Amino acid sequence: MFISRANVSRDQRGAAVLRVLLALLAVAAIAAAVGLWWGHRWLNSPIDSIHEVQVFEIPRGANLRAVATALQQRGVMEQPEIWRIWARLTDRASGLKAGEYELKPGITPRALLDLFSSGQVLLHSITFIEGSTFADVRNALAAHEALEDTFAARSADDVMSAIGSAGLHPEGQFFPDTYRFARGTTAIELLYTAHRRMQTTLVLKEEFQNNPCSNRHERRSNFIRSGGTGTKRKQCRRHLAAPCQHH
Repeated sequence: MFISRANVSRDQRGAAVLRVLLALLAVAAIAAAVGLWWGHRWLNSPIDSIHEVQVFEIPRGANLRAVATALQQRGVMEQPEIWRIWARLTDRASGLKAGEYELKPGITPRALLDLFSSGQVLLHSITFIEGSTFADVRNALAAHEALEDTFAARSADDVMSAIGSAGLHPEGQFFPDTYRFARGTTAIELLYTAHRRMQTTLVLKEEFQNNPCSNRHERRSNFIRSGGTGTKRKQCRRHLAAPCQHH
């Protein structure tokens, strides 16, 4: 059979092109493997720039790109693109929770994404001392830098209306205790919590006074869970432990 030189030449060129393509594919595969290995190593290596505990805040409404950029500008994130890709691959690109977070030495970029997705934000605290007046409570709220004071110009009646107890005098309506909250919590939200705890405590106290010998164990549990802490809890336990007086 006669094979022309032209056909041989085309076959040789085709084989050469195929070899080049295979070589390029091999190089690309090796490069991809190296990139994946390096990216995995980076994601799981401690962030060198965090030498002591830092506080980082994710503002409400911030997206993944904005958070990554803020971390890079702060010197915490060397490879924001890889971090964003990992967030998308793990379906957490839109799952970052707003709030303040503690960045501790040894944390990795991967753990950082886990932290921001968990919502385990830094909590602040405020204490309402027993015997405090409503003015004392307002002053304490206004002085706390982590709270949003949205009621400074409101009257006492407006405040009570905002927490669902319109017409009720505010004195003695907020349970004395230490409350923990995330930055950005409003003063009204905190007052609502303290007011509900006081209402629950008063209802349970009245129930006990009216029915001192009914369902003692259930009321003991409910009363303590409702806010009986510290001295009040000890008094509650002594009171509930006392023998019933049947009439």
